[in-house]
Amino acid sequence: MSKIIIQFNEANFDFILKYCEKYSLPNLKKILEFETKIITSSEDKYENLEPWIQWYSFYTGLKYEEHQVAHLGDCLKKQHISCFDKQALKKKKVGLFSSMNHKFNDKFQIFIPDPWTETLSDKSTSSKLVSYALKFIINNNVRFKINFYSLLGIFLIIFPSILNLKSLLNVFLSFLKKDRASLAAYFDLFFLKYCLMRTKKNNLDESIIFLNGLAHVQHHFLKTSEFSTKKNQEDHIYKSLKIYDEAFSFLKKLNNREIWFITGLTQEEFEDDLNYWRLRNHEAFFKKLIDKNFVCFPRMTRDFELVFNNEKDAYVAKKVLSQCFVLNNKKKEPAFGFFDLKNNILFGSFIFSGNESNVELISSDKKISLAGKIDFVAKKDGGHLEKGWVFTNRKLNFKNKHSLPIWELNKLIFG
Repeated sequence: MSKIIIQFNEANFDFILKYCEKYSLPNLKKILEFETKIITSSEDKYENLEPWIQWYSFYTGLKYEEHQVAHLGDCLKKQHISCFDKQALKKKKVGLFSSMNHKFNDKFQIFIPDPWTETLSDKSTSSKLVSYALKFIINNNVRFKINFYSLLGIFLIIFPSILNLKSLLNVFLSFLKKDRASLAAYFDLFFLKYCLMRTKKNNLDESIIFLNGLAHVQHHFLKTSEFSTKKNQEDHIYKSLKIYDEAFSFLKKLNNREIWFITGLTQEEFEDDLNYWRLRNHEAFFKKLIDKNFVCFPRMTRDFELVFNNEKDAYVAKKVLSQCFVLNNKKKEPAFGFFDLKNNILFGSFIFSGNESNVELISSDKKISLAGKIDFVAKKDGGHLEKGWVFTNRKLNFKNKHSLPIWELNKLIFG
């Protein structure tokens, strides 16, 4: 039986259950009523509770200490064979749609990489344009910026929903209002329908679809939930879940397909607010600070990776960035952190968390105004929990009373 695996990244089904009990969300409720429900666990160290680590563990069947993939894009540096690679080697028609931290395999029928990993898509025009659009939109979403080629990719994503005039109108209104929660959920709705259309058209045996919108909404709006401890404004979680309920209407017509929903992780409320900022032009900014040759790869939200010609240059760059601070209300706050230096590659994050961009970054010999050089992403409401959920319409004799480690899950799915 062919499979559709939805990577419903970090979705909190404790909250979803409460909403389904109070409101009419029939398709989300259908997921909760699937034949099999499994609670998953992951790493026990908080610093390793990152989605790109847990998903890689799921793909490979390896713990973090075994695969050592710590960052987005690290999949390109490893030679592990994933469960989907194995399926493709068995001549299965496999399609991966933006699966986080998974590298290209020319045996895949369809491959659209995640927006943060510098790897190829398959050779089809649709995949190339959609891959470009995903990357461009993600890296420019805080400024609601698009260009011609990203518009072509967006059109391909929206095309299967072209007759859904109500949703298209709502997206237009959300764009005008800069309603990030609704836009994230609607993007997943359109992307899911696009993926399902290509799954059907290509008669895929295994279709793996990554949806990240709700993770984004929870991170930035979890405290707006009526079931939050600090509810004090419009409930963006409920508003988003109504859109996801519409997205999952495909469950009414399964056509003998095996369906899996996997969250990887989930989130819980932060006690305090945490502001996230993103550099607007990473390479130009770092060239003002680092007098070395390097290539810059922006990663998710605050993260970045700098690749130097040699290990010595990378070490010098780390020293320079670690000494940078932001003068915020006359208080010094580190500008960069979470460094990981391996050979000539430096990973780091822009960790300034103040309330305003009209501040100065100070290094040993330079002062740089951050006004116009950084974009506010959001206040972060939610942090990661190792708990995750799996729901499938396949009946399994799974009798484990405790949680299943995420790295053991692919064996359950593929045997």
